[in-house]
Amino acid sequence: MQRVTWTDICSREDLVGHWIALTECSYDDTGKACGGAFVDSDEDLVELCTRLGQQARSNCDIVFCSRRDHERVSMPPSFDRRSSYPPPPSLEQRR
Repeated sequence: MQRVTWTDICSREDLVGHWIALTECSYDDTGKACGGAFVDSDEDLVELCTRLGQQARSNCDIVFCSRRDHERVSMPPSFDRRSSYPPPPSLEQRR
């Protein structure tokens, strides 16, 4: 697996707006993953988790790559209208 930094991920237009699965992560001072071995990505969090489960990958950090300057969300946002993070496109359609 290729090791990448969060800056590497955010610079790839094809990954912006996707959930990213990383393993063997390094963390910043706030405890957020700032790099690791790239495993998989998907716009749909459920699809990504399904594939990870099928591959028996249970030790991945999953982060959302938003369009905001290198912002990373380590847990899914609440998805309510007060959330400061935009939901992934697949969840936005359900509103």
